[in-house]
Amino acid sequence: MDRMATSTTLEGRYWQLLEWRALAKALGSSGTERASAVRDALAFRAARRQMFPAAAANEVREEIREGLAHYTATVTTASSPQDAASKAILQLADFAQRESLVRDFGYASGSAYGILLDAWSPGWTRQVKGPEDLAERLRIAAGIAVAGLDSRETAERAALKYDSASLRKAEEKRAAEQKAKLAELRKRFVDGPVLVLPNAGGSFSSSGITPIPGVGTVFPEVHVTAAWGVLQAAQVLRPDDRSNITVPAPASAQGSTLEGERWTLKIATGWVVRAGNRPGDLQLVRDVPRQ
Repeated sequence: MDRMATSTTLEGRYWQLLEWRALAKALGSSGTERASAVRDALAFRAARRQMFPAAAANEVREEIREGLAHYTATVTTASSPQDAASKAILQLADFAQRESLVRDFGYASGSAYGILLDAWSPGWTRQVKGPEDLAERLRIAAGIAVAGLDSRETAERAALKYDSASLRKAEEKRAAEQKAKLAELRKRFVDGPVLVLPNAGGSFSSSGITPIPGVGTVFPEVHVTAAWGVLQAAQVLRPDDRSNITVPAPASAQGSTLEGERWTLKIATGWVVRAGNRPGDLQLVRDVPRQ
């Protein structure tokens, strides 16, 4: 199971948020209290990775690729190490409130681990030569023994210090709501009739996205300008292979401007809407004269 899956499951989110709570406590404290909080964060991280071992490699890449950049922006705009730590605490709280942790993971975790590394290992960034586990680097720098970190009992006991009961209850409620949301998205973008547009490339915001397992990802607030026209949509589905863009089919496919459920498409000259692969589906294609 990949990083995206761990960020959308109940258990994956639960242990991720506990790790962030412990990191926030570490950033806001010092001495033995800080070291203890870091150990808790490492224990929560280990508990999550025991459930989703395949996610570790991608987590490492994201913490380096996105996390280091976010860390750099945080420390260079901070007036002091204490200010940087305060900013990182606010960042963790902000990311924790987001509907989806998918693709946002590296920013928050990388920045927090980086600022903690500054306290124990100044100049550590010059030693990083490629993807590596920042949490493991912090463990070594802080002199935290590895023994017991992978114990589920240790993690469960430490979790009590971070209001784990309330967190689990909230995550169970969120999981139920997410299940209903996924069912609704499947109905609109997978099971029901759709309009398929050619892939236009470009970038899509990673904020507020919702993966549909085995299908693709629903992106919010998308504006696309392409050779085939201009699309403004509250939501679109992009399949895992990124081969196209999908929106719910419109009631009418007549004219050069189409409107559907929370989307508008202005079709460029030379493009037309034809029947799609399934009954009721439509697709936007080049207007090639039929022989």
